[in-house]
Amino acid sequence: MGTIAEYVIIFYRLRYLLLICGIIIILFFVRSFLCRLIVPSTFYLSHDGLVSTEQYNQMQQFVEEYNWHGPGAFIFDFHETFSFLESVEISVRPFSIAYVDICTKQPRFVVNKTHILTYNNQLYNKNYFSISAYNDRPSIYVHDIDNKVDVELLCVLDQLDYEIYDQFTLEWINRDCMYLHDKINAQWELVFSCNSLVTESVINDYARIIAQKEVDVAHSVDVRFASQIVVYQDQKGLYG
Repeated sequence: MGTIAEYVIIFYRLRYLLLICGIIIILFFVRSFLCRLIVPSTFYLSHDGLVSTEQYNQMQQFVEEYNWHGPGAFIFDFHETFSFLESVEISVRPFSIAYVDICTKQPRFVVNKTHILTYNNQLYNKNYFSISAYNDRPSIYVHDIDNKVDVELLCVLDQLDYEIYDQFTLEWINRDCMYLHDKINAQWELVFSCNSLVTESVINDYARIIAQKEVDVAHSVDVRFASQIVVYQDQKGLYG
């Protein structure tokens, strides 16, 4: 163990470093304290362009009427009010100015023409998003939807190749009955289930079948049966 004199020498040599560290810590706490004391009177909102005009106006109204309790409370309350946002950041500047930067959850599918399913598998009203946010997203149709999407349907969406929606529109009835309505060959549809998912091989078989058969009325290509494909007439789903 060192003597008291040695400790004094070490402290003497490190005094400036300790002083600087102490000043930084003090400034950090002072800044945090001042941020709570400074009540912003002007807010500047910036976003990623995925928010609808209606929601943006509601956000403007929110910040104008907000009872300030500090930046942490503001972020929590703002996110609670607009839950379709991915993140909210705020920077409080001198002269009572606050900059709020918001990032929206990314749309993955348009559901029943009224809702948006995001990439984190949450369902929101389509009116929350700008048209440009979902205009190029595939549409799917889900029966008996109730503020969330069935877990088994989410598994199907994860397993289907996203490019499949260039040709087909998915309709979910239940785990035992799903349709892929052909947007190019309107008289045809493919029927499958959770136990008979659509693979590249199935799509190739489907393409071969419809190429060999000319029809005037709706036909279904059903792949739910073991080791066989059944083709039949007039069995279109609700959205077909």
